[in-house]
Amino acid sequence: PAIDQMLSSAGAIVLRGFPINRSADFARVTKSYRPFEQGYLGGGEARKTVVGHVMTAGALRSDLFIEPHQEMSYLPNFPKILSFYCRMAPVTGGATMLCDMREVSARIDPVLFNTVAEKQIHYVRNYRAPGTVASHPLIGQYHKTWMENFNTKDPAEAEAACRALGFEPHWRDDGALEATYTNPGVIAHPHTGEQIWFNQLATFVHTPRTNAALHQAFTDAYKPGEPQPLTTTYGDGTKIPVEQIEPIVALQREFSVTFPRNHGDVMLIDNYLVGHGRTPYTGRRDIQVALLGG
Repeated sequence: PAIDQMLSSAGAIVLRGFPINRSADFARVTKSYRPFEQGYLGGGEARKTVVGHVMTAGALRSDLFIEPHQEMSYLPNFPKILSFYCRMAPVTGGATMLCDMREVSARIDPVLFNTVAEKQIHYVRNYRAPGTVASHPLIGQYHKTWMENFNTKDPAEAEAACRALGFEPHWRDDGALEATYTNPGVIAHPHTGEQIWFNQLATFVHTPRTNAALHQAFTDAYKPGEPQPLTTTYGDGTKIPVEQIEPIVALQREFSVTFPRNHGDVMLIDNYLVGHGRTPYTGRRDIQVALLGG
């Protein structure tokens, strides 16, 4: 309860200097919370189980930024608390970025904020057909096959998994699976009642100004009109103006602090109030995560 109260105020807490030397130690520390039962099913990247409910963290190429984001905020269900464990710090860089989403929420274009709150966000997820190959090395970890994402070779099981997540599945003629759903993009914090910007619109829009490397990768990989891993509109199907979304990336960086990690550090994050990201790094970096339901 004391940690929960601090999290609702500070948004993130780091436990440093405790004898948490192995992944199994980290798993025991986080057992005080109930695990997020859905795990990473429906998430945007490949993750591997380390021990129990502990998984590998995101593995985007080490020379790229991972922009601050709230974990799985594009899904109907999401973890309420995240816990990160530093098993091995990199040689240089690789700091965790912590973004104050209260400050970001207060400064987002009020027209966009209020329209998202009113209309919600409609998502279209595309999972490639089995046997197809991603046309760019950066795209492969974003645009997975439905077999990879749902860990099954059975189309009926993939459909059932979609519906369990709150998606409506549709099969495309090319064998790809498309899933659609509508989510709130602004939600109330369960303890404080604050209205918080809670989505990943800014991380889904890749432009030369927000993320030149991913913009070029997506431009190279997809022809105009070709299905991409994830597209978004307002809940009524109307387009969300890119020029309103772009400034959010700068806002999230402005209201982020970078926190270098030491071996044994355990970080707890309120997933509503604090976005997390990663700076580029060199050397091996081993950060593990536990998704927690609260």
